[in-house]
Amino acid sequence: MEGGGTSASSEPLLPSSSAPAQNLTLRRSNSDVSSNVSNRSETTEESSIRRPSPLSRRILVATRNKKVPLSTGIGILLSGIILGCVVPKNSSLPTPKQQYLSSVIGWIYFLCWTVSFIPQIILNKNRRSTTGLSVDFSVLNVVGFFCYTIYTCAFFYSKEIQHQYQKRFENGDNSVQSNDVFFAIFALSMSVIQVGQIIFYTQNFSFSRALEKWTRIFLFTCVTIYTIFGYLVYFDIHGFKAIDFLYLLSSTKLVITIIKYVPQVILNYNRKSTIGWNIWNILLDFSGGTLSVAQIIIDSLAMNDFSAITGNYVKFGLGFVSIFFDIIFMVQHYFLFPSNPNNIAYSTVENNV
Repeated sequence: MEGGGTSASSEPLLPSSSAPAQNLTLRRSNSDVSSNVSNRSETTEESSIRRPSPLSRRILVATRNKKVPLSTGIGILLSGIILGCVVPKNSSLPTPKQQYLSSVIGWIYFLCWTVSFIPQIILNKNRRSTTGLSVDFSVLNVVGFFCYTIYTCAFFYSKEIQHQYQKRFENGDNSVQSNDVFFAIFALSMSVIQVGQIIFYTQNFSFSRALEKWTRIFLFTCVTIYTIFGYLVYFDIHGFKAIDFLYLLSSTKLVITIIKYVPQVILNYNRKSTIGWNIWNILLDFSGGTLSVAQIIIDSLAMNDFSAITGNYVKFGLGFVSIFFDIIFMVQHYFLFPSNPNNIAYSTVENNV
């Protein structure tokens, strides 16, 4: 009976002693859950309130290092003014004021276009990758600037080419200036470096695999046409002169400029991102293109002679093509595919400029 009594008396003691602990645990867990829910709701509210729009986020990230682009812009402006005042000017312009204005504009756009190559090279080096940079774009850049370098150097240094130009355009002076020559040489060098980075940072790189079929066909066609036309010029067949071969090279540069941006536009669209494609390259290129067109128009108006446009249509066309595609890239970068600034890849791209 005692054993049964003890057993009977002990059974009600267990639930009575554990009930408060269970209730306390339950209340604590409910409190924790409500606290977590509250914290999440507060975090959600704060993030919804503080989170800026995609465009605002990209502008904020782009302006974190705003001292760098600001100082670069001031440096380009001051350097362009100094170079424009010091180096030889276009003597065919009627007044010294117009000569200085044209020279300053020319050197500022030269510096804009020149510096525009550097951020992409630095970006590739810091990321140790060229992902996001079109191989077709880079290779076509080398070919285009190779043609443009031969064209500008010949027009600026060769007396024979200058004589042929004056004979064809009734004693007109061609609009190729020293800054055009320097830019062509520098741009060719930077383009070669970019292709070198692609080869270096890509494992088992092969041009045959990396280049699109249409790019290979285009390059083969160019080489074939150059060979045939060079033969006609060398043997003076059908009256073709060396200046005609140079115009062929310059036309190739213009065509390449028109088509070279297309692979990059498509690449950005397919990736739905502009990560790896440096925006400062585009902003500087846009500034250079605008000033390049402005210089030709101002010079033509000052001389009341628009042969500077017809005789050097490549320089005039390059400016307009650059402006057109730069606008497309800016729309992609800031509006269509604005990346999250908290993304590691995006932050790396923007902050390493």
